[in-house]
Amino acid sequence: MTKNEFYLSVTKKVEEILGDVTAEVSEITKVNVSLDGLTIRKKGEIIAPTIYLNQYFTQLNDGREMDDIVNDIIRVYKNNRPDLLNETFHTSDFYEFDKLKEKIVLKVINTERNKELLSEVPHLDMEGLNLSVVFYVSLMMGEMSAGILIRNSHIKLWNVTEKELLSIAEKNTNRMHAYTIRSMNEVMKEMFFEQGTENFAEVLFPSDAPVMYVLTDQNNTFGASQMYLKTEIRKFAKMQDCDVYILPSSVHELLLLRADFPNLEPEYLKGMVCEVNSTEVSDEDFLCDGVFKYLLKEDKIVAL
Repeated sequence: MTKNEFYLSVTKKVEEILGDVTAEVSEITKVNVSLDGLTIRKKGEIIAPTIYLNQYFTQLNDGREMDDIVNDIIRVYKNNRPDLLNETFHTSDFYEFDKLKEKIVLKVINTERNKELLSEVPHLDMEGLNLSVVFYVSLMMGEMSAGILIRNSHIKLWNVTEKELLSIAEKNTNRMHAYTIRSMNEVMKEMFFEQGTENFAEVLFPSDAPVMYVLTDQNNTFGASQMYLKTEIRKFAKMQDCDVYILPSSVHELLLLRADFPNLEPEYLKGMVCEVNSTEVSDEDFLCDGVFKYLLKEDKIVAL
Protein backbone atom coordinates (compact mmCIF):
# COMPACT_ATOMS: atom_id res chain seq x y z
CA MET A 1 0.00 0.00 0.00
CA THR A 2 1.39 3.42 -0.95
CA LYS A 3 1.32 6.34 1.46
CA ASN A 4 -1.46 8.10 -0.47
CA GLU A 5 -3.53 4.90 -0.57
CA PHE A 6 -3.07 4.54 3.19
CA TYR A 7 -4.15 8.13 3.82
CA LEU A 8 -7.25 7.71 1.62
CA SER A 9 -8.20 4.48 3.40
CA VAL A 10 -7.77 6.03 6.86
CA THR A 11 -9.84 9.06 5.87
CA LYS A 12 -12.74 6.94 4.61
CA LYS A 13 -12.71 4.62 7.63
CA VAL A 14 -12.65 7.51 10.12
CA GLU A 15 -15.59 9.21 8.40
CA GLU A 16 -17.54 5.96 8.29
CA ILE A 17 -16.98 5.14 11.97
CA LEU A 18 -17.55 8.64 13.39
CA GLY A 19 -20.35 9.45 10.95
CA ASP A 20 -20.80 13.18 11.56
CA VAL A 21 -17.31 14.45 10.66
CA THR A 22 -15.24 15.44 7.66
CA ALA A 23 -11.69 14.06 7.59
CA GLU A 24 -9.02 15.62 5.41
CA VAL A 25 -5.26 15.04 5.02
CA SER A 26 -2.93 17.95 4.30
CA GLU A 27 0.75 18.76 4.66
CA ILE A 28 1.33 20.88 7.75
CA THR A 29 4.47 22.88 8.42
CA LYS A 30 5.48 22.55 12.05
CA VAL A 31 8.62 23.54 13.91
CA ASN A 32 11.59 21.79 12.22
CA VAL A 33 9.41 19.40 10.17
CA SER A 34 6.57 19.09 7.67
CA LEU A 35 4.07 16.36 8.52
CA ASP A 36 0.95 14.86 6.96
CA GLY A 37 -1.93 15.75 9.25
CA LEU A 38 -5.43 14.26 9.38
CA THR A 39 -7.86 17.00 10.46
CA ILE A 40 -11.16 15.69 11.80
CA ARG A 41 -13.84 18.37 11.94
CA LYS A 42 -17.50 18.50 12.86
CA LYS A 43 -19.66 20.94 10.92
CA GLY A 44 -19.42 24.44 12.33
CA GLU A 45 -16.27 23.85 14.39
CA ILE A 46 -13.60 26.54 14.21
CA ILE A 47 -10.90 24.48 15.93
CA ALA A 48 -10.38 20.83 15.06
CA PRO A 49 -7.74 18.32 16.20
CA THR A 50 -5.04 17.29 13.74
CA ILE A 51 -3.48 13.82 14.06
CA TYR A 52 -0.19 13.24 12.27
CA LEU A 53 -0.20 10.13 10.11
CA ASN A 54 3.49 9.68 9.26
CA GLN A 55 4.18 7.47 12.26
CA TYR A 56 1.11 5.35 11.52
CA PHE A 57 2.25 4.69 7.94
CA THR A 58 5.59 3.51 9.33
CA GLN A 59 3.72 1.25 11.76
CA LEU A 60 1.65 -0.19 8.88
CA ASN A 61 4.83 -1.09 7.00
CA ASP A 62 6.15 -2.69 10.19
CA GLY A 63 3.14 -5.00 10.29
CA ARG A 64 0.55 -3.21 12.41
CA GLU A 65 -3.04 -3.97 11.35
CA MET A 66 -5.03 -1.21 9.62
CA ASP A 67 -8.04 -1.62 11.92
CA ASP A 68 -5.79 -1.24 14.96
CA ILE A 69 -4.31 1.97 13.52
CA VAL A 70 -7.75 3.44 12.73
CA ASN A 71 -9.02 2.61 16.24
CA ASP A 72 -5.98 4.32 17.72
CA ILE A 73 -6.57 7.44 15.61
CA ILE A 74 -10.21 7.58 16.71
CA ARG A 75 -9.16 7.17 20.35
CA VAL A 76 -6.73 10.08 20.01
CA TYR A 77 -9.45 12.19 18.36
CA LYS A 78 -11.98 11.48 21.13
CA ASN A 79 -9.41 12.35 23.81
CA ASN A 80 -8.65 15.68 22.11
CA ARG A 81 -12.06 16.87 20.92
CA PRO A 82 -12.55 20.65 20.80
CA ASP A 83 -15.37 20.44 23.38
CA LEU A 84 -12.75 19.39 25.95
CA LEU A 85 -11.49 22.98 25.75
CA ASN A 86 -14.79 24.43 26.91
CA GLU A 87 -13.84 24.84 30.58
CA THR A 88 -10.99 27.21 29.76
CA PHE A 89 -11.54 28.26 26.16
CA HIS A 90 -14.43 28.68 23.76
CA THR A 91 -13.72 28.56 20.04
CA SER A 92 -15.49 31.89 19.59
CA ASP A 93 -12.87 33.41 21.94
CA PHE A 94 -10.32 33.09 19.16
CA TYR A 95 -11.89 36.10 17.47
CA GLU A 96 -11.51 38.27 20.57
CA PHE A 97 -7.93 39.13 21.45
CA ASP A 98 -8.78 40.34 24.95
CA LYS A 99 -10.02 36.83 25.83
CA LEU A 100 -6.85 35.21 24.48
CA LYS A 101 -4.00 37.46 25.45
CA GLU A 102 -3.49 35.97 28.92
CA LYS A 103 -2.76 32.61 27.26
CA ILE A 104 -0.13 33.78 24.75
CA VAL A 105 3.42 32.50 25.38
CA LEU A 106 6.67 32.40 23.45
CA LYS A 107 8.89 29.60 22.20
CA VAL A 108 12.44 29.69 20.84
CA ILE A 109 13.13 27.70 17.66
CA ASN A 110 15.92 27.24 15.10
CA THR A 111 15.84 29.93 12.40
CA GLU A 112 17.59 28.11 9.55
CA ARG A 113 15.45 24.98 9.82
CA ASN A 114 12.21 26.95 9.87
CA LYS A 115 12.53 29.49 7.07
CA GLU A 116 9.25 28.44 5.46
CA LEU A 117 7.36 28.43 8.74
CA LEU A 118 8.76 31.81 9.79
CA SER A 119 7.43 33.39 6.58
CA GLU A 120 3.93 32.49 7.79
CA VAL A 121 4.09 33.50 11.47
CA PRO A 122 4.91 36.62 13.51
CA HIS A 123 8.37 36.17 14.99
CA LEU A 124 11.50 37.84 16.28
CA ASP A 125 14.92 36.83 14.96
CA MET A 126 17.56 36.72 17.71
CA GLU A 127 20.50 38.45 16.08
CA GLY A 128 23.63 36.35 15.64
CA LEU A 129 22.20 33.22 17.31
CA ASN A 130 20.32 31.48 14.45
CA LEU A 131 17.31 31.36 16.78
CA SER A 132 13.86 32.93 16.51
CA VAL A 133 10.98 33.60 18.88
CA VAL A 134 7.48 32.45 17.85
CA PHE A 135 4.17 32.66 19.72
CA TYR A 136 1.54 30.18 20.86
CA VAL A 137 -1.86 30.26 22.50
CA SER A 138 -1.41 27.86 25.42
CA LEU A 139 -4.51 25.77 26.15
CA MET A 140 -5.65 22.81 28.20
CA MET A 141 -7.67 19.96 26.66
CA GLY A 142 -8.96 17.82 29.50
CA GLU A 143 -5.79 16.79 31.30
CA MET A 144 -3.59 17.50 28.28
CA SER A 145 -1.83 20.71 27.31
CA ALA A 146 -2.15 21.99 23.77
CA GLY A 147 -0.96 24.97 21.81
CA ILE A 148 -2.06 26.89 18.74
CA LEU A 149 0.78 28.49 16.79
CA ILE A 150 -0.06 32.13 16.09
CA ARG A 151 0.11 32.96 12.39
CA ASN A 152 0.17 36.21 10.41
CA SER A 153 -3.54 35.83 9.66
CA HIS A 154 -4.28 35.82 13.40
CA ILE A 155 -2.57 39.12 14.20
CA LYS A 156 -4.35 40.72 11.23
CA LEU A 157 -7.64 39.46 12.66
CA TRP A 158 -6.74 40.81 16.11
CA ASN A 159 -5.22 44.04 14.77
CA VAL A 160 -2.13 43.73 16.98
CA THR A 161 1.55 44.24 16.14
CA GLU A 162 4.44 41.82 16.63
CA LYS A 163 5.85 44.23 19.22
CA GLU A 164 2.62 44.10 21.25
CA LEU A 165 2.53 40.33 20.93
CA LEU A 166 6.11 40.02 22.18
CA SER A 167 5.46 42.19 25.23
CA ILE A 168 2.40 40.15 26.20
CA ALA A 169 4.15 36.80 25.60
CA GLU A 170 7.19 37.79 27.71
CA LYS A 171 5.00 38.53 30.74
CA ASN A 172 2.85 35.43 30.32
CA THR A 173 5.79 33.07 29.79
CA ASN A 174 7.51 34.28 32.95
CA ARG A 175 4.21 34.00 34.85
CA MET A 176 3.11 30.59 33.54
CA HIS A 177 6.44 28.76 33.53
CA ALA A 178 8.18 27.90 36.81
CA TYR A 179 11.77 27.33 35.69
CA THR A 180 14.16 25.09 37.58
CA ILE A 181 17.94 24.67 37.48
CA ARG A 182 19.30 21.41 38.92
CA SER A 183 22.67 19.74 38.64
CA MET A 184 22.92 16.85 36.22
CA ASN A 185 24.07 14.68 39.14
CA GLU A 186 20.85 15.46 40.96
CA VAL A 187 18.72 14.77 37.88
CA MET A 188 20.47 11.49 37.12
CA LYS A 189 20.45 10.31 40.72
CA GLU A 190 16.71 10.83 40.78
CA MET A 191 16.32 8.91 37.53
CA PHE A 192 18.52 6.04 38.66
CA PHE A 193 16.85 5.94 42.07
CA GLU A 194 13.46 5.48 40.40
CA GLN A 195 15.01 2.56 38.48
CA GLY A 196 16.59 1.13 41.62
CA THR A 197 20.17 1.78 40.44
CA GLU A 198 21.01 5.08 42.13
CA ASN A 199 24.74 4.29 42.60
CA PHE A 200 25.43 4.45 38.85
CA ALA A 201 25.19 8.24 38.88
CA GLU A 202 28.42 8.58 40.84
CA VAL A 203 30.27 6.60 38.20
CA LEU A 204 28.88 8.68 35.34
CA PHE A 205 29.74 12.00 36.97
CA PRO A 206 33.06 11.82 38.85
CA SER A 207 33.94 14.58 41.29
CA ASP A 208 36.65 16.09 39.05
CA ALA A 209 34.29 16.60 36.08
CA PRO A 210 32.72 20.02 35.43
CA VAL A 211 29.30 20.29 37.03
CA MET A 212 26.55 20.49 34.41
CA TYR A 213 23.17 22.00 35.26
CA VAL A 214 19.80 21.37 33.60
CA LEU A 215 17.50 24.34 33.01
CA THR A 216 13.87 23.58 32.16
CA ASP A 217 10.39 24.38 33.45
CA GLN A 218 8.13 22.49 35.85
CA ASN A 219 6.67 20.40 33.03
CA ASN A 220 9.97 19.88 31.18
CA THR A 221 8.63 21.90 28.25
CA PHE A 222 9.99 24.88 26.31
CA GLY A 223 12.81 25.58 28.74
CA ALA A 224 14.83 27.02 25.85
CA SER A 225 12.61 30.12 26.00
CA GLN A 226 15.25 31.27 28.49
CA MET A 227 17.58 31.83 25.53
CA TYR A 228 15.44 34.91 24.91
CA LEU A 229 14.16 35.78 28.39
CA LYS A 230 17.54 35.18 30.11
CA THR A 231 16.10 35.69 33.61
CA GLU A 232 17.17 32.30 35.00
CA ILE A 233 20.45 32.21 33.09
CA ARG A 234 21.29 35.64 34.50
CA LYS A 235 20.49 34.51 38.06
CA PHE A 236 22.62 31.41 37.61
CA ALA A 237 25.59 33.36 36.24
CA LYS A 238 25.39 35.87 39.10
CA MET A 239 25.28 33.03 41.63
CA GLN A 240 28.33 31.41 40.01
CA ASP A 241 29.98 34.84 39.55
CA CYS A 242 31.27 33.98 36.08
CA ASP A 243 30.30 33.62 32.44
CA VAL A 244 28.28 30.51 31.55
CA TYR A 245 28.36 28.08 28.64
CA ILE A 246 24.90 27.19 27.30
CA LEU A 247 24.36 23.87 25.53
CA PRO A 248 21.01 23.69 23.70
CA SER A 249 19.84 20.22 24.68
CA SER A 250 16.43 20.69 22.98
CA VAL A 251 13.58 23.19 22.75
CA HIS A 252 12.62 21.93 26.22
CA GLU A 253 15.88 22.26 28.15
CA LEU A 254 19.28 23.91 28.25
CA LEU A 255 22.46 22.67 29.88
CA LEU A 256 24.59 25.20 31.76
CA LEU A 257 28.28 25.03 32.78
CA ARG A 258 30.66 27.48 34.36
CA ALA A 259 32.77 28.97 31.59
CA ASP A 260 35.86 29.26 33.79
CA PHE A 261 36.35 25.51 34.22
CA PRO A 262 39.95 24.74 33.06
CA ASN A 263 40.53 23.12 29.65
CA LEU A 264 36.87 23.14 28.70
CA GLU A 265 36.98 23.96 24.99
CA PRO A 266 33.90 25.14 23.03
CA GLU A 267 34.71 22.73 20.18
CA TYR A 268 34.53 19.80 22.59
CA LEU A 269 31.16 21.05 23.84
CA LYS A 270 29.88 21.45 20.28
CA GLY A 271 30.81 17.83 19.62
CA MET A 272 28.77 16.79 22.65
CA VAL A 273 25.75 18.76 21.46
CA CYS A 274 25.94 17.36 17.92
CA GLU A 275 26.25 13.79 19.21
CA VAL A 276 23.22 14.12 21.49
CA ASN A 277 21.16 15.82 18.78
CA SER A 278 21.91 13.09 16.27
CA THR A 279 21.17 10.19 18.61
CA GLU A 280 18.75 11.34 21.32
CA VAL A 281 16.73 14.38 20.17
CA SER A 282 13.71 14.13 17.86
CA ASP A 283 13.38 16.39 14.83
CA GLU A 284 10.49 18.22 16.50
CA ASP A 285 12.52 18.96 19.65
CA PHE A 286 15.78 19.97 17.93
CA LEU A 287 17.01 23.46 18.78
CA CYS A 288 20.57 23.95 17.61
CA ASP A 289 23.90 22.18 17.02
CA GLY A 290 25.90 25.12 18.34
CA VAL A 291 27.13 26.26 21.74
CA PHE A 292 26.48 29.65 23.33
CA LYS A 293 28.03 31.74 26.06
CA TYR A 294 26.31 34.08 28.47
CA LEU A 295 28.54 37.06 29.20
CA LEU A 296 27.78 38.21 32.73
CA LYS A 297 29.14 41.75 32.52
CA GLU A 298 27.43 42.48 29.20
CA ASP A 299 24.22 40.55 30.08
CA LYS A 300 24.42 39.07 26.60
CA ILE A 301 24.32 35.65 24.93
CA VAL A 302 26.72 35.05 22.03
CA ALA A 303 27.18 32.10 19.67
CA LEU A 304 30.59 30.39 19.75
